[in-house]
Amino acid sequence: MFASPANLTVIYDPNCELCRRCKHWIHSQQQLVPVRFVEATDPSVASWARGLVPVGDELVVVSEAGATWFGPDAFIMCLWALERHRTFAGRLQTQGLAHLAKGAFHALSGNRSAISALLGSQSSAYREHQDCSDGLCGT
Repeated sequence: MFASPANLTVIYDPNCELCRRCKHWIHSQQQLVPVRFVEATDPSVASWARGLVPVGDELVVVSEAGATWFGPDAFIMCLWALERHRTFAGRLQTQGLAHLAKGAFHALSGNRSAISALLGSQSSAYREHQDCSDGLCGT
């Protein structure tokens, strides 16, 4: 039986422009479950995330109870936490769409350096139009 998490922690790569933009996007959404972000480079991550996949190489989501999701499943959990996307996240877990979701995630993740480079060239224009009232625009 699945116990709904009370909150989720996303361990993300702060050097990845795609990851930073995804973080900002999630923060801009109405959350049904609070989502916080911790940089994979944060020294505290090494102490509590020991034994997880190499942090920074893979998207990792951890609940307050210690349940852990990696890669495509972590991405789906992020969507599940968002009011507008929870139903879609449920659909992505069905057998018919799960392979498509995993393929799309791996295509993005496997090319995130190239995507980040493309996005990075637009970073200054993007940051100018960001809402920085929450103090997250610089991270």
